Amino acid sequence: MNDDHDTQINKVHEIFHTLGMSHPKTKGGNNGIMKYPPEKPNQKDANTVGNGAFLSAIEKKKDE
Repeated sequence: MNDDHDTQINKVHEIFHTLGMSHPKTKGGNNGIMKYPPEKPNQKDANTVGNGAFLSAIEKKKDE
């Protein structure tokens, strides 16, 4: 990594790449870990990782 930008939050940002997330298509992106410069992960980031990007999606079945 670039030593000038090797911050803790950038390391977390790179881990989210490993978990299946990519950069947003719009310049700067949305809020959250994939924005540049990255912000703290938010609920949307957690939902993305936990609902199919890296881990299997979990869906609650409706009672029949």
